[in-house]
Amino acid sequence: MNTLNVSDKTLEIGTIFTPFEWGTFAVEQFGIFNKWIGGATIFDPTMGEGNLLISLIEYGIKNGHPINNLPTERLYGAELNTTHYQKIFKSVKEKFGLDLPKKIS
Repeated sequence: MNTLNVSDKTLEIGTIFTPFEWGTFAVEQFGIFNKWIGGATIFDPTMGEGNLLISLIEYGIKNGHPINNLPTERLYGAELNTTHYQKIFKSVKEKFGLDLPKKIS
């Protein structure tokens, strides 16, 4: 079995994001969207660039929910990297014309 050694020059440590497709999979397979529409608050504790939260919005639009009727005030996330934190606001504004509440931290 080949394992990495910390002295390996090929070992890279960095930021890993949940792929957007996995966010969509989770929304569809685990009923996250229905729970959100039904009143649940969604919190992504390590949101990176917001793929899970964006997946929820896109899933809603794809399934006929007007953007203004989606409960985006119940979307929360936390991200330590301020570049990634700012990117979610920019992405949501560009894709959907929507300003997420700044209570995402």
